[in-house]
Amino acid sequence: MRKATFVHFLSLANRNPRIGAACLGFVACLIGSPLVILAISDVRFVLDGEEANARIVGPAAVVPMKFGKRYRFRFEYTDVNRQQHFGEEIRRAADIHPGDSIAIRYLSSDPSQSRAESEVRNIRPRVLAMIVLLIFVATVGTGIAGVRDVLMKVRANMAEVPSRMPD
Repeated sequence: MRKATFVHFLSLANRNPRIGAACLGFVACLIGSPLVILAISDVRFVLDGEEANARIVGPAAVVPMKFGKRYRFRFEYTDVNRQQHFGEEIRRAADIHPGDSIAIRYLSSDPSQSRAESEVRNIRPRVLAMIVLLIFVATVGTGIAGVRDVLMKVRANMAEVPSRMPD
């Protein structure tokens, strides 16, 4: 009876450390992919973003959420070309008022897309976590393959050693 393809692949991964390391890398990529998806849209603001000061316009609108309420603030800012743009920010507390100034970051290529500077700073830990995860996977995968190779060599050398020691 022939083994199923997946079971056959797992037996190969068990015998060949390189395939095992590749499997570990694949699993880590599956785990890390949500981080990549979340960070890609935010990295643009770090790399292509321009800083500006925005002015809060109008009162905060209450946004009901599942776990409490949030406050939506509208702000206006001027880009490098002296064009006026509007944006929104949602915060947990109503700590800013109309006329207050906040730091924002907008895209040079599309000034209508903007984020508060505090939100842009919060993506740096996610990007750092993604990089650490990739380094960890590469290190562990290589380490597992190397340890497995050493153990296989030790086992082969042990088989060659005579079972009885001379007196």
